[in-house]
Order: sequence, then C-alpha cells, then structure tokens
Amino acid sequence: MHPSWDLSTQAMKQQGTIMGMEHTLSTAGGNFVKGVSILGNDYGTAKGGSPKALAATYRVCWPPTFVGKCFMADIVAGFEATISDGVDVLSVSLGGKDQEFSDDLVAILSFHAAKNNITVVCSAENSGPSKGKVSNAAPWMIIVGASTIDRLFTTYVTLGDKRHFKGESLSSKILPAKKFCPLIGAFDAKFNNVSDNLASVMIYMTRVKIELGIKPAPIMASFSSRGPSIVEPSKLKVG
Repeated sequence: MHPSWDLSTQAMKQQGTIMGMEHTLSTAGGNFVKGVSILGNDYGTAKGGSPKALAATYRVCWPPTFVGKCFMADIVAGFEATISDGVDVLSVSLGGKDQEFSDDLVAILSFHAAKNNITVVCSAENSGPSKGKVSNAAPWMIIVGASTIDRLFTTYVTLGDKRHFKGESLSSKILPAKKFCPLIGAFDAKFNNVSDNLASVMIYMTRVKIELGIKPAPIMASFSSRGPSIVEPSKLKVG
C-alpha cells in the first residue's frame, strides 16, 4: 500500500516478515497437508481454521518503521481495502497496549468494518499470565488467545548429582547417547575469559517422547493475555 515500495525487491529483503505473513495466513485458512511434522516429531495432517476459505493478505506494516511500529495511514488503508473488497471475516494480526476505544486505531477501524457486516478477529496479545493485560477489548471485536494441545513433547534431564527433571523440547538435535554434557547458565556464557576448568555440573538429556491424551486440554497458554480489560472492566474478554 505504500507506493514508494517495490514489492519484488522488498520481499526478498524482508524474508522474515513474509514468512510471518504466511504463518498467520495459513493459521486462518491453510489447506489440508498430510505428513507434516514438528522438527521430525509427531507426523500427521495439518490444516488452518477454515481450510476451504478464499484467503487474501493485506500488508500494512512496512520497513523501516520506528521501534517496530506500523504507520497509521497504512493500517487505515488496509482496513479500507478489506471493506471495499467485501470480505466476510477479517483476521487482524495487530495489537498493542490497551487504551480508550476513542484513541485505539484498531478499535475504531474494526467498528467501521463491523458496520459493514465484517466479522473482525484480533489477538488477545501475549502478555500473560498476569491479569488485566488483554488487548483489543472492544465489544464489537472477537479476540483469540493461545491455547495448549492434548500432547506433550517430553524429555528428561538427569544432572550429574543424580537429580531428574521432566521438561519439554522440540529440538531436532540428538545428543550423544548416554553421554553427560557440560551445563552452564545462559547468562554466564557471555562472560569474557570463561574457562571450562571449573565446570562441574553435567547433564544427560533423553530424546523427545510424545505423550498423548494430556488432560485438561485445551487450556489457556501461560503467555496468553488475561482479562478483565483495564479499559472496559465489565467486559471480561478472557483471551
């Protein structure tokens, strides 16, 4: 939407951004794909929320921006384009700090879209688990939060002092079998002149094991923003 940008060259320079767009688009309307795995774990069939939908992408964030923010004019242009095209559902991958509806650009534009019979779906944001962090709380918007699934990708860690811990991992790297490896804190790893002479704690990590039928599921992910809305406390809007 920004006339000064050449899509053919910018797409190559902003591959990470393009991949992000594909990720959100496939979540909403991705078709059925067989034999999908997560880094070699748990093969199956994947699909989006509405795999038979006709989906279109409206890009409203363009580099360079200031501190990762998007230009208001581009966001307005994006919403107006969806209304002009007559979409049925608008999934908005935008959000920020909760604010009064009269000052919230996404809330204002979503109201305009709702008046044109468009269902607007937004993110609850990822600022959990504290309460009162939910965004996009306007009553004319549907918000979606992250949830868990009914399986765990379990791995077990054994320390050199024989203590055992259960964790989760999706790592595709396999450590040498039955071999203990040095363990240090990530904060300490950046220190200058660090030597492994004093390293004493060792770990042994098992391969990933998939556990099915985990209950309760789904439940809200820990990082998903919670209600109630600070702007509109009467609207719980739990993400």
